[in-house]
Amino acid sequence: MSKIWSYTIQLGFNMWRDETSTPENNGEFQCQSMGHYQHSMLTDRETWGRVVDALPSFGINQLVIDLGDGVQYKSHPELAIEGAWTGDELRAELSRVRKLGMEPIPMLNFSSYHDAWLQKYSRRKGTEEYDRVVADLIDEVCELFDCPRFFHLGMNEEHLLDPTRQRLWWQNDYERKGLMPRTPEVWWRDLYHYIACVEKNGVRPWIYGDYFYDNPSGWTEKLPHSCVISHGWFERILLLADGTYPPRRTYELYRETHEAGYDQIPVSSDWTCQQNTSQQVYQYMECGYVNEHLLGFNVCPMQATVDVNYYSLLNNAHRMCISREMFAEAYPNQ
Repeated sequence: MSKIWSYTIQLGFNMWRDETSTPENNGEFQCQSMGHYQHSMLTDRETWGRVVDALPSFGINQLVIDLGDGVQYKSHPELAIEGAWTGDELRAELSRVRKLGMEPIPMLNFSSYHDAWLQKYSRRKGTEEYDRVVADLIDEVCELFDCPRFFHLGMNEEHLLDPTRQRLWWQNDYERKGLMPRTPEVWWRDLYHYIACVEKNGVRPWIYGDYFYDNPSGWTEKLPHSCVISHGWFERILLLADGTYPPRRTYELYRETHEAGYDQIPVSSDWTCQQNTSQQVYQYMECGYVNEHLLGFNVCPMQATVDVNYYSLLNNAHRMCISREMFAEAYPNQ
């Protein structure tokens, strides 16, 4: 089977926001990381259409759609923000995506760091109510996508809230507002619930592997091999002997995942480094990680689908195109 050359596009955007309700903001939703919580749809439909139409010309054959609260879910209409797409509108767009030659894949990000789109439910983890909402949403999205091959559950960057890590500027504010990561026990408990909900629909779960960066002990014994993993390091990738840049743990994690036989779709972005995608692809080639478990590669711009970002959004696709051509020269049969 040919490799996946995947692109992640934002439909909703409040998964990149922090939903808080405090005396300081009079109970209003606010974002501490990327501006104010959006009560109306940020995605511009014209820009969305132009970007999606262009992607096949860059060799993109899979489109991961980060849904968040950008859909009017019948099971939980309270989550929809103003201008969210109806289920029928989403279905029509999925049909168009398929006609363009791309495989649409849903994403609902359940990371504690990226679940502001869940609004009040993001503060109810560990409850039966939360579990029901998650199950309802996964079931509905699987139906909307006509039983997709994968379901991306996100789960990235939650480890950044860990107080044992180096103090980062957003951590103080998150801790002040009571936003703390799940304990390892709760993290695994919730992940198993997400996986079960996805697999019940005959779909493969897909997650970011960030959590295993700071929680290395025994993770390969706990994570089911049915789960696809995306690892990524968005800075420059240099294979230095002393492992100083990026951290040696990054390389260890790539190696552990490869040796444990997990299916992988590494993720890259030009968020901080224009060469990140080509370096990511080259790294996997140089380390000898190209085999049947390397399903392909994904690029994630991490930017709203709006006109001002149009060329940047396409730049990520162009970087993937260059990397795809480089890969094809080394592996013409994949």
